[in-house]
Amino acid sequence: MQTCRDTVGPILNVQNDLVTDEDLKCEIFNKFFCSVFTQDNGDSPVLEKSEVCIPPLFFDGQVLDAIKNMRKDSTPGPDRVTSNFIKCTGSLLAPILEILFSRNIKETFVPDMWKRAFVTPIYKNGAKIVVNNYRPISLTCHLCKLMERVITNHIMKYLLEYNKLETFQHGFCRGLSTVTNLLVFYDEVMLSIDRGIPVDVVFYDLTKAFDKVSHCKLQIKLKHEGIVGPILS
Repeated sequence: MQTCRDTVGPILNVQNDLVTDEDLKCEIFNKFFCSVFTQDNGDSPVLEKSEVCIPPLFFDGQVLDAIKNMRKDSTPGPDRVTSNFIKCTGSLLAPILEILFSRNIKETFVPDMWKRAFVTPIYKNGAKIVVNNYRPISLTCHLCKLMERVITNHIMKYLLEYNKLETFQHGFCRGLSTVTNLLVFYDEVMLSIDRGIPVDVVFYDLTKAFDKVSHCKLQIKLKHEGIVGPILS
């Protein structure tokens, strides 16, 4: 059984007219989501070369582990392959997917279907008729996400083993979260107060942060951290 989301209600266009036609609403959301991406300025930072490099990725039962951790009710991507099907046939699919993923990485190849996505506007806050109050969620193919999960785990293992991550990093780290980050922050503040040391705190939020990441600069940063070869490509 697949989860379903309610359709988006009427929204305003640039002329502040209320739009109810589904095709027109898609066009409005498409233009808005495209507009928030930041264009790279062409400047290339110069970073020192890492003393260590990420080791080759070998698929040793990791694909089957990733399949077992999948949710059964996840919405399928453009290929329409459901997570429930993958989980039910996981023991048979895993060896085949290991061969496929290994070849994809070796040849730095991503199937065209895996580059496609169903983009769903998700309401955040404010007036529901304003497109700026929605953020896009991309639903990609489950097979692609399986390969991404294995690669991500491989990269994280390397980053942690060689202390590539700052101790202040709590997001996207296993066992850490906004709660642990808050506890560390609270502890530091209370220690300073107990010692009579004044504390200044600055909070800032990067609006649509993920849409503003320069892919070119991200590749340079990854290479600087020793993530090179087929994994980087």
